[in-house]
Amino acid sequence: MDRPPSRAPLALLIPVGGMLAIGVAAVGFSRILLSVEPEAATATALTVAFGIMAVAALVARRERIRAGVLLSYVGAVVGIAMVAGGIALAVMAKGTEAEGEAPREGEGPAGGGVVLSLAAGPGAAAEGFAQTQLTAPAGQPFTIRFENQDGGTPHNVAVHAAEDFSDPPIAATPVQPGPVTQTLEVPALDPGTYYFRCDVHPTTMTGTIEVQKGGAPAGGQPGAEGPAPAGVQVSAPPGAAGTGFAETQLTAPAGQPFTIRFENQDAGIPHNLAVYREEDFSGPPIAATPVEPGPVTQTLEVPALDPGTYYFRCDVHPTTMTGRIEVG
Repeated sequence: MDRPPSRAPLALLIPVGGMLAIGVAAVGFSRILLSVEPEAATATALTVAFGIMAVAALVARRERIRAGVLLSYVGAVVGIAMVAGGIALAVMAKGTEAEGEAPREGEGPAGGGVVLSLAAGPGAAAEGFAQTQLTAPAGQPFTIRFENQDGGTPHNVAVHAAEDFSDPPIAATPVQPGPVTQTLEVPALDPGTYYFRCDVHPTTMTGTIEVQKGGAPAGGQPGAEGPAPAGVQVSAPPGAAGTGFAETQLTAPAGQPFTIRFENQDAGIPHNLAVYREEDFSGPPIAATPVEPGPVTQTLEVPALDPGTYYFRCDVHPTTMTGRIEVG
C-alpha cells in the first residue's frame, strides 16, 4: 500500500514562514507605528495582526499546501501591512495639516508675544537640546517653538518649577518622533529660574529658563529703564558647517533695536553671526559678532531697522550657514 506523502515539512514551513513574514512586517512597520499617534499605532497594529491571522487561517484550511501558497501568504501579509501603513500615514498627514503652521521666532500664536526657539538635533538623546538656556519675560505668557530634528526618535519638552522635576509640569508637549515642530504655550510666570527637559531622555536633555522682570528674551538687558529690546535666538549645533544654523527664519519688530543671542555649540569650530541688508551679502554687515570657536554664547545688538527682509550668515561658512530676518 502506498503511503501518503508526509506533510511534516510543510507543517513546519507554515509557522516558520508565518514568523518570518511577521518579523519582516514588524521591522519595516516599526517606523510607521512610531510616527503616528498612540491610538492610530494601536489600531494599525491590531489591523495587521488580524489580517495575518485571517490569511493564516485560510491557508491552514487547504488540504494541500504548496510553495506557491506560502508565497501568496507572505505576499498577503506584506500587502496588508502596506495598506494599513498607508492609511496610518494618511491620517497622520491630515492631523499635521490640522495643527497648522507653528509660529516663527518672535511671533506669538496670534501674531504677537514672545516665541523662544528650542531644537533637538540628530543624536539629541545623548547630546541634549541644542539650546540649554532660555530667557523669558516675567508676568506674560510666552511660546516655545520646539523642533525635533531627530528623525525617528521621540522627544518632547516639559517645563517645571522644580529643579528635580518632581512637580507636575507647568506645560508640556506630547512625545512625538522627529522630524516634527511643536508649539508649547507657557502661562505667565513669576521671576525666577525654571527648568525644562525631554520626558523620554530626562538625564541628558535638560535646560533652564530664566524668567526676568522687565527682561528681554534671548539676551536683552534686564533692569534697564524703559522697554527692553526684543530678542531672538540663533544656534550653531555640532556639524553646523555642513548642516547650517538650527534656526533659519527669524522675526523682529521694526523701528526698535533688538538682540540676537547666538549660541555656537560646535566645539572647536569657529563661527559668527552677521546681519546684512543685501541677499547676496555684498555690503558691509549691519551688525556682526566676532568669530570664535565653540562652545560660546554671544549677544548681537542690532539697531532699529525699517520693515523688510534682512539676511544673516556665518562669515566663516557663508554658503551653508545662512538665514533671513523678517522685520515688520
